[in-house]
Amino acid sequence: MTLLKPVVVIIVGMLVLCVGVTAAQKNMGETVAQLWGSNITVREFLSQVSPELLQSIPRNAWETTVGWGSASVTAYKQADHLTELSRDEPDFITVKATNSFSVSGKTVTLGASNTVVDPLFYHVPAMSVYCFLLEDGLNIFTHGDYDTDVWRVTSRESYAVSGGAYYQNMSYHFVDYPVGYYPPTIFWIKYSSTRWINE
Repeated sequence: MTLLKPVVVIIVGMLVLCVGVTAAQKNMGETVAQLWGSNITVREFLSQVSPELLQSIPRNAWETTVGWGSASVTAYKQADHLTELSRDEPDFITVKATNSFSVSGKTVTLGASNTVVDPLFYHVPAMSVYCFLLEDGLNIFTHGDYDTDVWRVTSRESYAVSGGAYYQNMSYHFVDYPVGYYPPTIFWIKYSSTRWINE
């Protein structure tokens, strides 16, 4: 099963980048705003926001509850897995998430990152971040990054826009924690502030 994780994560990244155009056909921002704060699973969320992305998320994460706007997330070592974990394993693992968005003329720079901050530089099995540039709620550009056996993953890109609209970075963040930690996976959404850009 461990050998399949890198393959699954690579497929996740490729599929998300390939479906950016399809996702632009829906008002992603409006749909996410309606769902914001609800007790919903990753499967339910993606089925409503962007069904084509569902197959890009590992099945073990489908029933994970979506988190909303968290600056950081923590998984804790579970007592029933203590025999599987070495004494050197930390009691908890905290990952900090960022969502960045800046404007210079008609060029926007959007980014996202996940960083293990406690314990510093601790490697988890997999992490991914993806950014969706929303223009009046429609996804017009997607980029992201993923990696396995990693303590940090980040993605940052610039994109020229037409203007005459509101722009925003919506990012999703995914962490696959080691066996024996709860929750085993975390998926959450973050938003930047909205900016008007003139034509």
